[in-house]
Amino acid sequence: MKRRDIFDIWLKVGRKGRNNLIIEKILKNYDIEECNKPPRSLQMLISSLTARIQYKWEKYKRNKIRFLAENADWLEEEVLLPSEFLSMVPSCSGSTTPPTRHSGRPERPFEICHIKVKKRKLKELVTSKSQEELTLATQMKLVSSGKRDAANIVKEISLASPSRATKIKKARAAFTKPEPKLSPEAALGILVDAKLSVEQYKILRKGAKAVNSNLYPAYYLVQEAKTKCYPPEDSIEVTDTYAEIKLQALLNLTSQRICEVQQDVIEQHCTSECSKKLRLISKWGCDGSSAQSRYKQRISGEGLECSDEHMFSVSLVPLRLIQEDSNNIIWQNPRPNSTRFCRMIRFSYKKETKEVIKSEVNIIKTQISKLVPSQITIHGINLICSHDLVFTMVDGKICSTLSQYDSTQKCYICGKPPKKINTDTTDAANEDMYSFGISPLHSWIRAYECLLHIAYKSDIKTWQARTKEDKESVASRKKHIQERFFAEMGLLVDMPKQSAGNTNDGNTARRFFRNSKLTADITGINLDLIKRFHVILEALSCELEIDPEKFKTYAKETKKLYLVHYSWYYMPCSIHKILDHSKEIIETCVLPLGQLAEEAQEANNKEYRRNREYFSRKMSRINTNRDVLNRFLIVSDPLLSSKSTVQNRKRHALPSEPIALLKAPNMREETSSTEEDE
Repeated sequence: MKRRDIFDIWLKVGRKGRNNLIIEKILKNYDIEECNKPPRSLQMLISSLTARIQYKWEKYKRNKIRFLAENADWLEEEVLLPSEFLSMVPSCSGSTTPPTRHSGRPERPFEICHIKVKKRKLKELVTSKSQEELTLATQMKLVSSGKRDAANIVKEISLASPSRATKIKKARAAFTKPEPKLSPEAALGILVDAKLSVEQYKILRKGAKAVNSNLYPAYYLVQEAKTKCYPPEDSIEVTDTYAEIKLQALLNLTSQRICEVQQDVIEQHCTSECSKKLRLISKWGCDGSSAQSRYKQRISGEGLECSDEHMFSVSLVPLRLIQEDSNNIIWQNPRPNSTRFCRMIRFSYKKETKEVIKSEVNIIKTQISKLVPSQITIHGINLICSHDLVFTMVDGKICSTLSQYDSTQKCYICGKPPKKINTDTTDAANEDMYSFGISPLHSWIRAYECLLHIAYKSDIKTWQARTKEDKESVASRKKHIQERFFAEMGLLVDMPKQSAGNTNDGNTARRFFRNSKLTADITGINLDLIKRFHVILEALSCELEIDPEKFKTYAKETKKLYLVHYSWYYMPCSIHKILDHSKEIIETCVLPLGQLAEEAQEANNKEYRRNREYFSRKMSRINTNRDVLNRFLIVSDPLLSSKSTVQNRKRHALPSEPIALLKAPNMREETSSTEEDE
């Protein structure tokens, strides 16, 4: 009796009566009376066989056509009956002796056996046949089953070199790797670094989706990452004429984001109660800019007299986070003069006047006096962060306005007028003014302009050109110098710009001093004096600590050289401040002067123009101002800025002369800082 016969009976009868009906059919087939009790071995065989049929039936989803096609050979095999049953079969003429079956547990089908059992069953086949025979047999079986691609792969692996199989394995492993996907914070960082608008980001994401890549997350997830860069809503105030964030809320957010950047360092070093008290040192300042774009937007209420042509802004830059008990550095700003860390506090449509400067500075100082420590929680560690703000991002006009002297030509520290500024007499200095710092960026420009004006007047050798002949001489000399600078160095020197100001900026001043030999040849200025000015300016711009005594000695010698050659020209207040008051300023400042520079505040004016034009809504002034403020918060967020992928610009190596004016590094601080960076 074949398995196909048993399957036909199994398929027609319900679950309960299947086994009994199959046994009756077998007994009838072998002329055994039904009254005879079937042996137990036959019952077990039929039970096992029907269970096997049930397994295969479920495997092929109860599809009879597929079942019969895939199991055709198996169904045509005879059922091996147990010997106990065969002894009951009566011998008669013409009857066929049924196949016998060995006693014991029935053998399990090969496909459901364990891998070890399969290997044992195939051991004889593997040892008796060659690799070519086995490979060809495998290919033929795969082809007969309709798996031609699998057969081709087996053929390729068996016939090609051994390295071919390794390549296929690696390709499969690479294909099964999880698809890379950016986090919302990483996508926001790319959006900021590349200065992408919302539409540009969506186009970029759509292009990636077109090639089945989910690299960029949906924009609503990026928006959620943006909201983490904003302080509480009740701390933001926006009107038609100004936008402001409460200083306390901004410092709370800034210190929280910095601690998130350094969470590994905090978990390692902030374990005791004393070590959980931190202090964030930040610099702040203000500046005005003019020639802004005028938008066709109505100004309502009390702001009718305001004009968006002028803008006055106040901002801060976090510099260093330290532990109060040990002064260990937890975080150090890697780019203290970059706009990527410059946090906008407030901006308003006001022209930079003395009254506006005093009013805006008083607003911030009032908030500083009411500051309380920030409460921060990082991975269950509760931290207390106090705040130390230094007012150093300023220019000469702001310093003079906030001092007791009204004239910008007087030194705001000692009050010397221009005619006494070249003398060695020492006047009483206002020590409170030392806290303004040195303003390195403006120092480059003022030193450069000082030497230019000396060169213009080198023929008349007077501070002011009063007569017609003197003025013509100065104008002729100026034109000659300008033409040579443009022809030989490509510099536009001391020329008015169409919008406002002139071409004298920090980059021009740096090239002026770094090409000292050519500069001396064009201007006729003493080469040694140009080099000494360059050394002083490089040291002031350096972000390392300066030795006050060494710097004072070097500045004193430079002043003597200046007076030997150009005593007839009264040096500007900025140069006087460097040569006569630098020692006291260096000793007063809590951090190196290069870290306290005003460059970030000045560069923020250009960022304001870009953010207002490209990253703000224009339907109302309130929406415009809010979008500009939000953009500043995102761009200057410490967490995003620390992970920025934008490469830092190439820096010039510091010459040996400025290095000689620096303090020797503190090895304890250097080691601590290195561990934190790692």
